[in-house]
Amino acid sequence: MRPLRQELVEPFVVAHSGFTDQQLDQIVAVGQTSQAEQGLLAQGQTANNTRSCTLSWLYPQTDTQWIFDAVFSGLTKINNEHYGFVIDQYEPLQFTNYNEDRAEFYAPHLDTVYGVKSQMTSRKLSLVLQLTDASTYDGGDLLMHVGRDKPMSVPRQRGALVVFPSFMLHEVTPVQRGRRNSLVTWAHGPKFK
Repeated sequence: MRPLRQELVEPFVVAHSGFTDQQLDQIVAVGQTSQAEQGLLAQGQTANNTRSCTLSWLYPQTDTQWIFDAVFSGLTKINNEHYGFVIDQYEPLQFTNYNEDRAEFYAPHLDTVYGVKSQMTSRKLSLVLQLTDASTYDGGDLLMHVGRDKPMSVPRQRGALVVFPSFMLHEVTPVQRGRRNSLVTWAHGPKFK
């Protein structure tokens, strides 16, 4: 894995390609295997029309520990250099794909309202690793709502690692062509005071 090259795009951070193309291909293969084994956990369009995608969960194992080590190391480095949040745990990795078949999407939402519920901890940082070459799909943009008239679009380069506070409003626009794969996780820590 190559060293992270970071860029602060207020208020999120983009780390460009700490992973090689071969490593990204391996992550996609692991994610697709997990979806097959877990029966493709489809998140169909919900009653309030918030999300349509397919996801599965990756857990640390001997052959996947390198993925967890690299992702959590990158997230920790970015937190230490840009946010300084107290972080004490991470969630498993979520492999997600948005497909053109149903114009899959994720409506504007906050990550703080999901995840492990605890009085002692809360989601503080969200991480998205872009696994798909941007030229192979249309739509599927990760947008950040940061109080401007128009949401900010996050870079789509394959291997881009995006980190942002979990309380930021964000969305994934409908995929119109192809498929967008990503790896997602969240860092937890004591509740903000």
